Amino acid sequence: MKTIFQILFTLVITNCSGQIIQNKIMRTQFTDKEITEQSYQIKEADTIFMNNDKLDISKLSKDAGSGFATEASENHMQFNYEVTLNSGIYVHIRGNNLNGYQKTIRGKDAIFEDIYQYYPSGIIKMHGNFYINGFNNGIQYWFDEQGTIEKFENHDIPYEFGWKDVQDFLKKQKIKKEEIVEIHRSNGSGDYIWAIVFKPQELINTANVKVFHLDAKTGEIVKELIYSTARHLD
Repeated sequence: MKTIFQILFTLVITNCSGQIIQNKIMRTQFTDKEITEQSYQIKEADTIFMNNDKLDISKLSKDAGSGFATEASENHMQFNYEVTLNSGIYVHIRGNNLNGYQKTIRGKDAIFEDIYQYYPSGIIKMHGNFYINGFNNGIQYWFDEQGTIEKFENHDIPYEFGWKDVQDFLKKQKIKKEEIVEIHRSNGSGDYIWAIVFKPQELINTANVKVFHLDAKTGEIVKELIYSTARHLD
């Protein structure tokens, strides 16, 4: 099954008149020194089920109780653990002592989540922030086996019109949270755009959605259409 997003990005984007939202909020250019400093902050902020800067597998095994699933063999231990903390934060940890581990953290009602990957030793391997519908947000970091930053990629560079700007756009267009079907960005596939797919009240009980394509730098509406999902999502 294709998502609406996958289908919409196969359409040809044509230039048309639209509106521009000024005063960009998200700064996408950082110096190497700033990025390195942020990588240290990422590690310091990573405290859930951590001990001495490593994923604490021992604590997980003791504290998880019935929510902790393991598959064991002579040289292999597989973990799959999900829990919602008292603070409302959702945590999912999975992996094994051969290939490493992944930890997903999502705040209550949040639409972004942090994903951490770890070497089998428990040392951090990667950190990224992701919109729950799939696009990378901000700077993604990779670390070597000593926990030193190795490389990074700033996924926001093409998107001078940032996430906060998109939120302002939704308010000005009076698009309600419950009307939103998907929000995506192209992430380097074709033109750099935001795709906002939503279902306003007048389209309820139909197979149609309304779509805005926004220019990634200016926020200009480059395409606006009513799209039928009935023919394409089977």
